[in-house]
Amino acid sequence: SQNKDTIISKEDSANATKPAVLVDHHSPIRTWIFWSEYNKSSSQYEIYRANRSYGTGIWYRNVIYKNSSKISNITAIEDYPHIYLFWEQEYNGHFEIYSMRYNETADLWDNTVRISYPDGHDARNPSASEYSGSIFAVWDEFDENHGCREIMISNMTSNGTWTGENNDILVTTYSTDNINPSIIVDYRGVHIAWRHWVEEGTKQRGSWDGCTLSANTEDVIPEMNIMVIPALLVLLYAAWKRKRI
Repeated sequence: SQNKDTIISKEDSANATKPAVLVDHHSPIRTWIFWSEYNKSSSQYEIYRANRSYGTGIWYRNVIYKNSSKISNITAIEDYPHIYLFWEQEYNGHFEIYSMRYNETADLWDNTVRISYPDGHDARNPSASEYSGSIFAVWDEFDENHGCREIMISNMTSNGTWTGENNDILVTTYSTDNINPSIIVDYRGVHIAWRHWVEEGTKQRGSWDGCTLSANTEDVIPEMNIMVIPALLVLLYAAWKRKRI
């Protein structure tokens, strides 16, 4: 039989944004859900955390961050004993990418940090990944030099700062839009997929491309070969092609 749907957000007519789900596989195993809502009483946007008790099946929620600026599009990753949140937040009339770290053993949240460079253009659609203590995040943002949206990347350094917070680090350098990036980091390197706008009359198609990134930062980031596994590349392209037909 199908389980009954459970509402875990506040039923107060405020819009709950797209949630992020994370499963903590360390004992005790927990499922975390994060989302944002607008609090009409305080006129603030709030990020909620909910976790489910496997003993009782009850969801417990609490507010972990609040700000008067609009918040949306939360994503979450784990690097035990830490959980990292990433989201879009309004900053001087446009959106930037922010992050916050949670220590599971100490039950403490660090201060919020901005990880994108505030150049007056919207930074949207964050995605993040971790491997062996290395934390990377990507997003799309308009780049004035190329006149379109490009994929940006940022890496957390050993002292907790982010390489992309003081200047843009581009993954793509096209003349047409690149949006909706996804990133995975593993022992082979950094793998990024995204939608790339290809001029083809009035039609739009998505393609998945690969690039190479070299970045000089205070913490040395070695040259990274950013690519998608060829077999996956073929399958994804075929899926896009079939969708257009």
